[in-house]
Amino acid sequence: MIKPCRAAATVTALIASISLVAAPSYGAPAMHKMVAVNDIIWGPAPPAMPAGASAAILYGDPSKEGLFTMRLKGPKGYTIPPHTHPRPEIVTVISGTVRLGMGSKLDATKARALPAGSFFSTEPGTAHFVIFDEDSVVQVNSSGPWSIAFVNPLDDPRTGARSDISNSACLMQGSQRLRVRPHRAVGTEPFWAARIEGRCVTYSNPEDQQGTRVWTRYSQRRDGDTWSGALGGQAFELRTWVRPGCTDGMSDKRYPIAVELLVRGQRRKGCAEPL
Repeated sequence: MIKPCRAAATVTALIASISLVAAPSYGAPAMHKMVAVNDIIWGPAPPAMPAGASAAILYGDPSKEGLFTMRLKGPKGYTIPPHTHPRPEIVTVISGTVRLGMGSKLDATKARALPAGSFFSTEPGTAHFVIFDEDSVVQVNSSGPWSIAFVNPLDDPRTGARSDISNSACLMQGSQRLRVRPHRAVGTEPFWAARIEGRCVTYSNPEDQQGTRVWTRYSQRRDGDTWSGALGGQAFELRTWVRPGCTDGMSDKRYPIAVELLVRGQRRKGCAEPL
């Protein structure tokens, strides 16, 4: 006969041994990550995105397998032309207002306005476009590797600046088709150049000779035309007005249009001519 104390000890040991065998092994607890809004580090958006936006990676790595969280910040008028993704995209509007449109044609009248706090998701291969109605921030959750394919190859900034943009989103602003004659602008001290096509301005300088396309908002006034956007997270603005005899200060050539450019916090003067 087993004594009560010894029986209790035996049962306890048996339960403990069963617990050790049956209990699942979860390993070390996963690392948690917290990022305060003031600690978010912004940088240039991926090169596959139209110029003018900034991005911040909050979790993971979009270039590798696995989940990631990315925030995209764009100025008013910033547009991502019709495109698709190979994996589901889950998006939350953090601030501002953006419009989401479905389909392979950019038609702002068919896009739905989504103010801060709104949510949308897209399935792989679904063509859609996004328009920023004001300075806005959106958060993208998906799984990598992340990529984007534009319906119209002319909208892909990775292909470089193109002169033939008859079907490009550069000629569309909202539901309006812009009838803006292409121009070439130049300036000195320091040297810079800009090619204006619709609402797209391709800005170049000695350090960036190929040029960077800036998506802007075009406005026409009595005293001239203005293209406003953002480059590298800073305000970008190009203003033109008629002034026959404008000179670039380096040659005897005379231009019919004067230009004032705001880029990276500096104002520069120049001249322009239609193409």
